Amino acid sequence: SSNSIGFGGMFTSCSFTTHPPINTSKGQYFQDMYRFCNLLESVQVDTAQGENFNGMFFSCSSLLTVSLTTAKKDFATNSFQNCIGLTNLTIGEGWGVSIYLTSCTALTQESLHGMIENLADLTGKTAKTFQVGATNLAKIDEEHIAMLQAKNWNYS
Repeated sequence: SSNSIGFGGMFTSCSFTTHPPINTSKGQYFQDMYRFCNLLESVQVDTAQGENFNGMFFSCSSLLTVSLTTAKKDFATNSFQNCIGLTNLTIGEGWGVSIYLTSCTALTQESLHGMIENLADLTGKTAKTFQVGATNLAKIDEEHIAMLQAKNWNYS
C-alpha cells in the first residue's frame, strides 16, 4: 500500500525472479525484506524514507540488478551480504548514506562508477562509508577514486 511504512520480512524466502515495483515511497523499515530470495534477479525500491535496512537483500545470491533511490539512514553492513551475483546497482542522485558491498564482487566497473558519480558531496560534513572491497576497488579508475576523495567519502 502507498501508506505502508513497514516492509520488514515481507518477501523473505520469496520464489519470484523479478519483483514488480511496489509503492514503498513512505517505507521506513526494510529489514529482511528480500532475505533469502535466492531466485530474485531484479528489483526496484524507493528507499528515500528508509531508516532500517538490516539484511534487506541478505543472501539473494541470484540478484543481478537493483535500483534504489537514497535513504535517511545508513544501510547495514549485511544489507547486501552474499549477493554474489549482483552486477548492477543503481543508486539515486545525491546518495548520502553509507553502503557496504564487499561481498558483491561481480559489480561492473560501469555500475561502480555510476554509484560514485551519484554519491552526495559531503565536503564539510561527516564522511560516510562506501565499502566495496578489494575486488571492486581494483575496478575503479583513478578519476573516480579522486571523486570519492573530493566528495569526502571513506572508501575501502
